[in-house]
Amino acid sequence: MNDARISHETLRALDRPYQIVASSLDFSTLSKFERWLRLWERLSAAPSAIDPREFAVLESLDMGLKSQLLDWLEDRRQTASIGRKVG
Repeated sequence: MNDARISHETLRALDRPYQIVASSLDFSTLSKFERWLRLWERLSAAPSAIDPREFAVLESLDMGLKSQLLDWLEDRRQTASIGRKVG
């Protein structure tokens, strides 16, 4: 994900909430919009985990950028999963 408005710290902070969303039994049947809504629910439950300005930026992203962010998070999740299996 390459958006100057979102710091690396914020992107890393999204990993854990995304992992939780991705571990749901119905994850593979969810649209990206539904995945985003679930991730956003998690983030909204603990908004102090992310800088308030960047929280607002995430909220204001159009669905195309949200989709890119979800793809990026999924790639990281897949890579981490493969790393755990190999290691």
